Amino acid sequence: MLGTLVRGLANKENAVALNTSVKTCEAHVTKLLRKADADSRAELIARFWAGR
Repeated sequence: MLGTLVRGLANKENAVALNTSVKTCEAHVTKLLRKADADSRAELIARFWAGR
Protein backbone atom coordinates (compact mmCIF):
# COMPACT_ATOMS: atom_id res chain seq x y z
CA MET A 1 0.00 0.00 0.00
CA LEU A 2 2.68 2.49 0.96
CA GLY A 3 4.47 1.76 -2.31
CA THR A 4 1.47 2.88 -4.34
CA LEU A 5 1.16 6.03 -2.22
CA VAL A 6 4.81 6.86 -2.83
CA ARG A 7 4.15 6.64 -6.56
CA GLY A 8 1.45 9.30 -6.08
CA LEU A 9 -1.55 7.20 -7.06
CA ALA A 10 -5.05 8.30 -6.07
CA ASN A 11 -7.31 6.04 -4.00
CA LYS A 12 -9.08 4.69 -7.08
CA GLU A 13 -5.77 3.93 -8.79
CA ASN A 14 -4.44 2.32 -5.60
CA ALA A 15 -7.55 0.14 -5.39
CA VAL A 16 -7.10 -1.06 -8.96
CA ALA A 17 -3.38 -1.71 -8.44
CA LEU A 18 -4.06 -3.68 -5.26
CA ASN A 19 -7.20 -5.40 -6.56
CA THR A 20 -9.36 -4.09 -3.73
CA SER A 21 -12.24 -1.67 -3.27
CA VAL A 22 -11.80 2.09 -2.99
CA LYS A 23 -13.33 2.02 0.52
CA THR A 24 -10.78 -0.58 1.66
CA CYS A 25 -7.99 1.49 0.17
CA GLU A 26 -9.22 4.62 1.96
CA ALA A 27 -9.36 2.69 5.25
CA HIS A 28 -5.77 1.51 4.84
CA VAL A 29 -4.54 5.01 4.01
CA THR A 30 -6.29 6.32 7.12
CA LYS A 31 -4.65 3.63 9.27
CA LEU A 32 -1.22 4.41 7.82
CA LEU A 33 -1.70 8.12 8.51
CA ARG A 34 -2.71 7.42 12.11
CA LYS A 35 0.14 5.00 12.77
CA ALA A 36 2.70 7.43 11.36
CA ASP A 37 1.03 10.36 13.16
CA ALA A 38 0.97 12.16 9.81
CA ASP A 39 -1.55 14.81 8.77
CA SER A 40 -1.30 14.24 5.01
CA ARG A 41 -0.12 11.81 2.38
CA ALA A 42 2.79 14.11 1.63
CA GLU A 43 3.90 14.03 5.26
CA LEU A 44 3.51 10.24 5.36
CA ILE A 45 5.68 9.87 2.25
CA ALA A 46 8.27 12.29 3.64
CA ARG A 47 8.48 10.24 6.84
CA PHE A 48 8.82 7.06 4.80
CA TRP A 49 11.76 8.50 2.84
CA ALA A 50 13.32 9.87 6.03
CA GLY A 51 13.15 6.40 7.57
CA ARG A 52 11.00 7.36 10.54
